[in-house]
Amino acid sequence: MNEKITRSPLLTIDDDFCGLDMNAPLGVSEMVRGKPLFSDAADKMTSVIAYVYKNHSLVFVGTKSGRVKKELSG
Repeated sequence: MNEKITRSPLLTIDDDFCGLDMNAPLGVSEMVRGKPLFSDAADKMTSVIAYVYKNHSLVFVGTKSGRVKKELSG
C-alpha cells in the first residue's frame, strides 16, 4: 500500500486541558455533599476516575505534573 502520510498541526495544551470534549452530568437535582477522601495541595488533580471492585472504591487521579495516583478505600 502506498498511502501518503500527512502531518497535522500540533495541538497546544495548556493547564486547563482535560482531554474530554464533553461534561457528564451527575444526574441529580440537589447538591452532592460529602467529605474529601483525598487531597494533595502540592500536585493539583486534573482528572479523576473511580470504580468499585469487591466493595472497595478504587480511584485513579491524574495530576498537573503528569503523574497517575491510585487511591483505595473501603
